[in-house]
Amino acid sequence: CSRHEEIVGIAVSDRMQGPTHMPAWKLAQRLSKISTKPAISHISGQGHDQESFEEEVAAASSAGINNLLLISGTLQEGEDKYFESTEQLRNCTAKHENINTGAAVNPFKYSVNSSFAQYLKMIQKISSGAKFITTQAGLDMRKYDELLRFCTHREITVPLIARLNLISHDCLPMITDLQMEPGVPLSREISSL
Repeated sequence: CSRHEEIVGIAVSDRMQGPTHMPAWKLAQRLSKISTKPAISHISGQGHDQESFEEEVAAASSAGINNLLLISGTLQEGEDKYFESTEQLRNCTAKHENINTGAAVNPFKYSVNSSFAQYLKMIQKISSGAKFITTQAGLDMRKYDELLRFCTHREITVPLIARLNLISHDCLPMITDLQMEPGVPLSREISSL
């Protein structure tokens, strides 16, 4: 990773649970040391209340991880802890001046109502303290362009980071029901290939 100039940073998701699970900031810290690239650590509101969220942010910050992508996550049935992303952003911005907070937007919505609901939520996240926006992963370049045009037209100047999923021919059998994986929608045109 250090040798590749086209790679400018590393993003580490926190929702990969399992028997060897570690907080995303710990993995981001390790990767930053061996790669010399800055890391963005994700913190999901899923499984957090305000107190546990603040502990996670403080631990990440003390480990030198100051780029945090704060996301709501999916509220699971029976989940007793959930801390919404706009609340995370307000909390983190008020208590941690040294942290570069980011938020996510999903531009891969195919109705006007759902697209503009995402854009409104993005504006709320920026108003709550997001200093950068990253997209959900997707394959429809027109939707990335639509988001960029929306932001340009409204003079939204926070940095936008496109999260891409690159697929090979071997991945095609995994594409079903207009999704490659949960949360990664495909346009009808791509699915018909």
